[in-house]
Amino acid sequence: MVTVREKTTVTQRIRGSCPTHSRTEISVRDVRAIIDEPKEREGTNMGPTPTETMVAALVACTNVITHKCAKKHRVEFKAMTIDAESMLDLAVRSCSRKSKCRFQKSVF
Repeated sequence: MVTVREKTTVTQRIRGSCPTHSRTEISVRDVRAIIDEPKEREGTNMGPTPTETMVAALVACTNVITHKCAKKHRVEFKAMTIDAESMLDLAVRSCSRKSKCRFQKSVF
C-alpha cells in the first residue's frame, strides 16, 4: 500500500514594485494587484491600503478554511459572506515595547 502525504510547505514568490512612496504593485504568480494609500494620506487610492489588505487576507483565509472544514464534514454552502471590521490607531506610528499595538479591535 502506498501512502500519499500532502505537501506541508509551499514556497511563495511575491514581488513588489514601488513607483511611489505609497503605491506598491504586487506580482504573485500570474496575478497583479495594487496596494495604495487613500488621497487623504497622500496616496492615489488605486487599491486597498496595506492594513486593509492584511484584514482582507484574514477574510480570504477564513473563507478557505471554512469551506475545507465544511467539505470534510459533508456540509455544502450555497453562498457565504464574511464581514470584517478593524480599528486602526493612526496616532501610533511605530510598534515598540512602550506603544500599544496599532489594532485596537478586530471583529469578524
